[in-house]
Amino acid sequence: MFFQLRDKKLNATETDPTTQQKVTTKPPFNRKIIGGSIGGPLHFPRFGEGGPSTYNDHKTFFFSIPVVSDALAELNLVTFLGAQPSPIIPLPYTDTRVNVRIDHTFNAKHNMFVSYSDQKNIGRNDQSGNRNDLSEGNFTKNRLQLGNFTLNSVLSSRVINAATIGYQYWNNIIDTENKVPLFTFPTGISFGTNANVPQQSYQTKYQFKDDLSINRGNHTFRTGVDYVWERKLGGFFEFNPTLELDFNDKPSFILSNPKTCGPNKDQPCYPQGFATPGAVGSMTATAGNPYFDLPGGAKMLGVYFQDDWRFRHNITLNLGVRWDKDYNLIGTQAQAKSRTYLELKAINHPLAATLPHDDNKDFSPRVGFAWDLSGNGKHILRGGYGLYFGQTFLNIPLFMIQQQNPTIFVSVFSLGPGDLVPGTSILLQNWRFGVDPSPALPPPPTQLPAGSTGRIMDPTYRNPYTQQWNIGYAHQLNSYSVLEFDFVHVLALHES
Repeated sequence: MFFQLRDKKLNATETDPTTQQKVTTKPPFNRKIIGGSIGGPLHFPRFGEGGPSTYNDHKTFFFSIPVVSDALAELNLVTFLGAQPSPIIPLPYTDTRVNVRIDHTFNAKHNMFVSYSDQKNIGRNDQSGNRNDLSEGNFTKNRLQLGNFTLNSVLSSRVINAATIGYQYWNNIIDTENKVPLFTFPTGISFGTNANVPQQSYQTKYQFKDDLSINRGNHTFRTGVDYVWERKLGGFFEFNPTLELDFNDKPSFILSNPKTCGPNKDQPCYPQGFATPGAVGSMTATAGNPYFDLPGGAKMLGVYFQDDWRFRHNITLNLGVRWDKDYNLIGTQAQAKSRTYLELKAINHPLAATLPHDDNKDFSPRVGFAWDLSGNGKHILRGGYGLYFGQTFLNIPLFMIQQQNPTIFVSVFSLGPGDLVPGTSILLQNWRFGVDPSPALPPPPTQLPAGSTGRIMDPTYRNPYTQQWNIGYAHQLNSYSVLEFDFVHVLALHES
């Protein structure tokens, strides 16, 4: 069992970024970590030897973001509009994790273990900044599950095998209970529904992996296969989920109504306060299907072969190659339905001449050596080179996949002063907040609206990879000390 506690006494004094003055009052801070483990043998008739172990961990953190003084002063002036000003934005976070593992030995040649981990956490306001209020907060929830079964077998005096079956589930959601218009003011001051919520990502993954090692004379051959099936991969991102109203001036300026406007700069600027025509400088709203589920899921296959060759009694060479293949990870099945692709294809644009496809030639060689310079194991020179392929991540085809949905998630309007407010016959520069009708949201489009941003992947897209070189020297000073020097050079290419 263990328990850890920390409060604000150990925290450094904050500095206000706007005034560069020390903040005399430390914001609240509290951290609690509670955990422990238990283990022991299981005795079942004719089941062999083994034992379970469990581990529990519960963490509670409480951080906070100090709101800068000028923003707090402005937000205090608009509580009648729904602002919830606070000198700090609390960031509470709670994390709970449970691990269970059972090891079992069938006999001298075969043993296995089964493990399961379950973790869930919730945090608040991680999308907030230091110039907004409590109404612009959010919650973030994560659920992670990981299961694993591994069987290790000594098939003969020269052959060893390890087989693994795995399962993984992950679900992340960022949302808010507060669905109201978003109000923004100059210098980044804002309140209302956060523009970065709601959003969600989820993944369900199954894996089979097998590694075989064969010892033949001066050679140790290693080969294996790694197969992953991502049955479910996707989520949604619905930015600006509510109407956004962007005011031209700060609340203090609007409410003070200075006489600095008009042709001669002697007329009241805001005689009707926030309802003055032209107080709102721009207005934005979104609609449509925000999901980016990868149709059909994705699969990944990797195979490798390696030879560890004892070339001489003091020199070992490592020679290997790996091949990786992704299936539908870039959304191949969705590419042809993307509205952007269809629009470009209709005008014979060269970017629509072909569709991107999964790589087939991701062969990655690896070579290395270890040289015992003195023959007694006290001076070792080692080095190697390898080529390592990466993968795309879902943020790259995300918006392209969104644009193959029945309705397209877009900004249905983004108004400036000279635009008509939807559902009215009033120009935005004449529209009065709180007096004139609120804008009517158009239905979500089924085609890309004029002026919208199309999303497409480069048809020549290839997976990123790195070339890595390393060389090192190790010197054993005595039975308990080793001095090591290592140099590593990494060159990244085709970065996503």
